[in-house]
Amino acid sequence: MNYKASQYNVTTNFKEYVAIHNLISHKGFLLSPKDAVRILDAIQTPAELNEGVRKHLTDTGILIDGSINEADTVRTMRSTLIEKKRGRLSLTIIPTYQCNFKCIYCWENTKQTNDSMSIQTQRDLLAYIKKRLATCTALDIDWFGGEPLLAYNVMHDLLEEIACLCRTYRVPYSSTLTTNGYCLTPEIAAYLAEHNNYFFQITLDGPRELHNFNRPLKSGKGTYDVIFHNLTGIRDSVANRHIKVFIRINVTNDSAGAVEEMIPLIGREFGGDSRFYLYIQAVERHNDLRFADMEGRYLQENSIIERLYDRCIDHGIMTTPLKMLRPGDLMCKTTFYDSVFISSDGSLYKCDMAMTPDHVSYIGSLQVFDADELKRRNDSWYKHLREAEYCTDCILYPLCFGMKCPYYSEINVVDKCEYYNDYVIVKSAVKSYAQQGKYPFLQCGGE
Repeated sequence: MNYKASQYNVTTNFKEYVAIHNLISHKGFLLSPKDAVRILDAIQTPAELNEGVRKHLTDTGILIDGSINEADTVRTMRSTLIEKKRGRLSLTIIPTYQCNFKCIYCWENTKQTNDSMSIQTQRDLLAYIKKRLATCTALDIDWFGGEPLLAYNVMHDLLEEIACLCRTYRVPYSSTLTTNGYCLTPEIAAYLAEHNNYFFQITLDGPRELHNFNRPLKSGKGTYDVIFHNLTGIRDSVANRHIKVFIRINVTNDSAGAVEEMIPLIGREFGGDSRFYLYIQAVERHNDLRFADMEGRYLQENSIIERLYDRCIDHGIMTTPLKMLRPGDLMCKTTFYDSVFISSDGSLYKCDMAMTPDHVSYIGSLQVFDADELKRRNDSWYKHLREAEYCTDCILYPLCFGMKCPYYSEINVVDKCEYYNDYVIVKSAVKSYAQQGKYPFLQCGGE
């Protein structure tokens, strides 16, 4: 049989090792640097490999049958995943667009809105969920905003009702929360965990002075101390061992040095608690809303992110790039048929990047619910999803499956795609997998 190297192999350094991961098979292993050089050279001429090493490489998909068209493999996987997700109801609920922060890089233009989901809209939402639970297999909820905890009373009441509905219909459910962390007291975190909210993403933008500059209250007051106090409070007083707290740090061109200085502190405070992870993200331009303030500050050199992940690993901090390495992990949730964004006024959208009634993302309203119209608009959205010509040559293709969002192909047009510069993040994901002990060590011996 003729063999060839997969075009979707990711290789990166991890401590004194080299990690190799295949994005289609979702498998990999660790090698010594010396063996890595030999293996990476040898897979270009597979006939020279002995049978034992070749079997390791084919079992992990690093080496594949030369007749395989991997792009076709990825497209088949994409169809399978989309079908598998059909019937799994995924709701991103925005209980309010209000926000108590004035972040320098915020790209949302709705946070001046003084709104909160009304009692009637909550009732309409519960009626919608009830209809869908009769046929769906699971319910996933993402709480988003604005700052969703400014409408904690709405979240609390909805969670109580949703829990009852899911018990009645015997449908499993879970939820996640993206929050600035200012209002996330240990008591609220414990309550949410009791109601199947096991994932919390909280942003802390580096040391006190940097964070307070980037993420002040609207009054101008700093927010670092309150957020850090909430984080340590959750660590010390929330007993639930199933929660995962992702501490997100947004990095700009001029903040990387200060962020690196803070990593030892994060290690001392949270490195010993397996529930806490650090997630480092480049500040990117999503639209023109803050461009005048941020011009020249958007992170251009993503190798900085990889360096920061290395420092985290050195200090015993569990890391995660949030989106990991399974096929489809970078696939936008809007691609899935049963994924819907629900705004605080009850409007239904496929995408939160363009939540206006005149955009193709708009698919209906809870107040005037028409199942046939919802289906028609949902189907129309899919006509705008397409695979760009360059996708199959991109190493990230098995992660995003090449489904290009209308927002980035029609509104915020870019030369490649919004994920193209994330290769360094994928390498950091490999480091995180290695850190978590997910790769065996491959000893090549004399080969």
